[in-house]
Amino acid sequence: MELLVLARFGQGAGEALSLPAAMSLIALLFPEPAARSKALSVWASVASVGLVLGFLLSGVITQLFSWRWIFLINIPLVSLVLVAVLLLVKKDGTSDRAPINLPAALLFTAAPLLLIFGVIELGEDEPRLSLPLGSLLAAAACAAAFVAVERRTPRPLVPLTFFRNRVRMVANGATVLLSAALSTSFFLLTMHLQGERDLSPIEAGLSFLPLAAGLILASTLVPRLIERIGITGAAVLGMVLAALGIGCFALLPSDDSLVTSVFPA
Repeated sequence: MELLVLARFGQGAGEALSLPAAMSLIALLFPEPAARSKALSVWASVASVGLVLGFLLSGVITQLFSWRWIFLINIPLVSLVLVAVLLLVKKDGTSDRAPINLPAALLFTAAPLLLIFGVIELGEDEPRLSLPLGSLLAAAACAAAFVAVERRTPRPLVPLTFFRNRVRMVANGATVLLSAALSTSFFLLTMHLQGERDLSPIEAGLSFLPLAAGLILASTLVPRLIERIGITGAAVLGMVLAALGIGCFALLPSDDSLVTSVFPA
């Protein structure tokens, strides 16, 4: 368990480092608004399709080889990406290196961790209320301390002016909720397919193919759709469709056919 937790910590830290770097690269390599919009659409599509294909391939690998290969297969893929970045992406030159705001980073990490731990403990069959309540109070204290630290530092990790922009706040809030809904639904659907419907790992993985097809098809239509109904219209339409799909999953009968229940959702 200790190794699993440490490995997941390293994986999360790596993603936190690479994701902003990827977005920054797109902004630097595509300064024109139209080209940047297209690049962001491609980036989002590749990320979404990769997520779904990961579920598909993990089922195949688990059944034919071993669950360990789910992780080992990523090593050559990451190595390929590293070589491609070194060969294809130009260096961004020298720049002023800002010091790391370590207290803010620690508080910003501790607050959600304590919140999640408290919520999980509250969900136990017979929770000891002192532990989850203490964790939730500690999360609130860390969040308040984070705001206080950010107000005083000349180089804030998250400038408080960020929260004054209504459009930015609505967009980020919607993204948080959408990501939370989709990521948990993937996991729960996998549990449903293998736990309640007794599908093999390969069969469960293949059940995600309609999702991958929908992502690929929709991603090709996004630029035209934005031209027709605007960014807000496309975003609202996408979230409504996602909500309908997740709602259908919530009402799935366990004995119904995959073709008539899971695939349309």
